[in-house]
Amino acid sequence: MKRKPTNKSSNAVKTTGQASMAITKTKRMRKGGNDFVTNERRQQLIDMINKTSSIREAARMLKINNSTAKSIFYKYKKTG
Repeated sequence: MKRKPTNKSSNAVKTTGQASMAITKTKRMRKGGNDFVTNERRQQLIDMINKTSSIREAARMLKINNSTAKSIFYKYKKTG
């Protein structure tokens, strides 16, 4: 039995005209959560955290995202 020589081009995937188009990623704009909280709301948040001693409770009352409230409070503690 003789083996038939393989032709690599026959096994290759055929491409269409669309395959030659470059695929690019779109850049997503990251929303800064703290940008939407005004300075007045930041002060209210800090006052309420001091009253209730709970970041989560104060954030829920002011309808601010919990992680946003945490970052605001920790930045306040760090900078004063």
